[in-house]
Amino acid sequence: MERIADRVRSLVLFDAHLPRTGESHGDMVGPARAAKHVEMAENGGEGWYIPTSDASWYGVTDPEHAAWVNRHTTAQPLKTYQDPVGNTDRAWSHPGMFIECVPSTLEPHALDRVRKRHADDPAFQYRVLEASHDAMVTDPEAVTELLLEAVDIA
Repeated sequence: MERIADRVRSLVLFDAHLPRTGESHGDMVGPARAAKHVEMAENGGEGWYIPTSDASWYGVTDPEHAAWVNRHTTAQPLKTYQDPVGNTDRAWSHPGMFIECVPSTLEPHALDRVRKRHADDPAFQYRVLEASHDAMVTDPEAVTELLLEAVDIA
């Protein structure tokens, strides 16, 4: 966003986290979840990546959909969760929408700070979608409606 904000009508955070400048994903989800990421990398990711999770962990229950998701997921480098981000000021000041998917497979306390931060920020419209984290697979119509709504935020 620091480079392209003038070309972005609205920023949509779909069941995601937006760190402040200098924060990492681990800062946002807390030490317990950050330690779990390290454990996952050590146990199944050669110490540097987090192996993929089965789509069912994200709430995808249809076997055909789960198989499709599983074929398309890739491992996540651990450092993307640990390294502090650069400047996010333009992202935080840009009109946008934060969409939280519920229920979440993450521990509630790991998300409390993030939810409150986005819900309280006047630059963001805050929406709750009763769908899995992979709602684009499990409820594409609802996702489409929210994305169309986000177009008009600016």
